Amino acid sequence: MSSTIHIAVGDIHALLLDSMSGAGYTWQVAANDATITDIRFFAPVATANTTPSIGGSLKTRVEIIGLKKGVSKIHLIQKRVWEVTATPLEEIRLTVFVA
Repeated sequence: MSSTIHIAVGDIHALLLDSMSGAGYTWQVAANDATITDIRFFAPVATANTTPSIGGSLKTRVEIIGLKKGVSKIHLIQKRVWEVTATPLEEIRLTVFVA
């Protein structure tokens, strides 16, 4: 998945990503210009309108915060931390324009 996001300095753009934490997978930052954007992860939780089924997936909230004007190329990967050389289960590439 690739996407473009436009935010202002100080703004927060939130994503809800499928979590596979029960199987040991976590979302990780593979690339980010930390001088332009900050990325924060919040523990997987059920959303207000959903009840997870047995073996179902919760959502991990990811917040991207604009720190200063510029362009940040963000690459998020979902993988198990102990599988260092394994191919990620899922990847997300974002281009974030901070104005």
